[in-house]
Amino acid sequence: NFIYQGKTMYADSANYLEKNKVIRAYGNVHIRKSDNVNLYCDSLYYFSNTGLAHLYGKVRAIDAEYRLTADSMVYNTRNEQGIYRTGGKIENLTKNEVLTSKIGYFYPNAKNFFFRTNVVYTSDDMRMTTDSLLYKYAKNTTYFYGPTCISTETAFMEAERGWYNMNTEEGSLVQNASIEQESKIITGDSLIYSAKKNMAEGFCNVFMYDFKDSIAFSANYAIMDDSLK
Repeated sequence: NFIYQGKTMYADSANYLEKNKVIRAYGNVHIRKSDNVNLYCDSLYYFSNTGLAHLYGKVRAIDAEYRLTADSMVYNTRNEQGIYRTGGKIENLTKNEVLTSKIGYFYPNAKNFFFRTNVVYTSDDMRMTTDSLLYKYAKNTTYFYGPTCISTETAFMEAERGWYNMNTEEGSLVQNASIEQESKIITGDSLIYSAKKNMAEGFCNVFMYDFKDSIAFSANYAIMDDSLK
């Protein structure tokens, strides 16, 4: 093992190309960074001139709260950004929360993640599929872009973009938006939803249908709220 630019590295074998300032490491590679982020892989190329580390084979990036796994990854040690482009998974180590995608960008220090292509988010009480997703961990909020489906215990939602907060169970759905519950559905250009209040508001081209009472109507604004009954 050796220390280089504030990072401790372990490997079965390694060599340093002083002229190009490149480190090549093979076998059980482990990099321990000072910010408590640990990187693991089968082999690594580190270019000290750019601060880029190329990791290959059984790649893992682990801190106190998250574990990322991928076949390969590029990690920028200067701006603390990791990128995978051939499929990866991020798991929350403190609760049952998993996110997979083909392409992913993660910022361990800021606890922000951005995912693209075949994005799937799952937790104990929610499943989301989308094309692109920004997850701000500090706010526990996801921002989605592209055709999106969200399934919870009480509703099924669709939209082209919007946001959803997992703590408050509130969200905003925009473009081709719909919320379907056990006995009713609401669609519109824009919808605001609160699961805990069992309330939804629709704006522009709103359509509502109550399956139980066989009542339907359309308007430019509507509210679906059980407390108003």
